Amino acid sequence: DGYMYGPVFTMIKSISNQFPDLFRVEIFAASNVLIFIVTLLILWKVFDVQRLNIVGKLSILALVSTFSHLYYAFSVSAFPEFLELMLIALTFYLIKKGRLKSSMVILGVAAMVKIVPIILLPFLFPLVGLSGVIAFLVTIFLFLTTMVIYLDINYFKAFYKVFEITVRGSGNIFHPE
Repeated sequence: DGYMYGPVFTMIKSISNQFPDLFRVEIFAASNVLIFIVTLLILWKVFDVQRLNIVGKLSILALVSTFSHLYYAFSVSAFPEFLELMLIALTFYLIKKGRLKSSMVILGVAAMVKIVPIILLPFLFPLVGLSGVIAFLVTIFLFLTTMVIYLDINYFKAFYKVFEITVRGSGNIFHPE
């Protein structure tokens, strides 16, 4: 089991388990490269990198490329982490564009890939307001409801497990036994 994975990871894992010949490590590794490139393009827009000269752009690319955890993530095909990173980057891009509710929906999806992005909510609340937080919570509620139906588990047990994992960090609670 992974560390604090959510329903999106469970759905991806379930689908890949049903089609093991199609969803091989190489497919996820290639997906990671694509997701990483998309993430870089999103961050390029968020931080307005296009205003830098070529030396500045290449310096940023070199710094990102030499980050040691990046090599490890590609080597273990850390698909949920790359997906989570892309969704968080997209969240900040949408905030920059003034699409506050949409940004919180995307952050909700990121939190359903891995629970950790929830820690951004208190920091974003002053920017997105109550309607943004409601959009975030509705997204999480819809994903949790989908997983409760998909796994045929008790709704209250699922929420208890979410609270338990958040407090103890005990692993993937949605992975069927």
